[in-house]
Amino acid sequence: MIQLLFALVTVFAIGMLIRWGVRKRRKQHSAGPAAPPTSTAAPPAFCPQCGQPAGPDSEFCAGCGSKLR
Repeated sequence: MIQLLFALVTVFAIGMLIRWGVRKRRKQHSAGPAAPPTSTAAPPAFCPQCGQPAGPDSEFCAGCGSKLR
């Protein structure tokens, strides 16, 4: 009798762990991907790739062409 009770409790515990994992996974998927943070900061004074000076309104480096923002 005790073995049967132990087996039932074990099956119940495994079922609850599976249910918890499925709910957690659904919650992560339903939230969707997080939006990237928008940056309002000014572009860097120098290109992080090649080190060339960058203008205040430049979106791309004049030296190597990498994106500054």
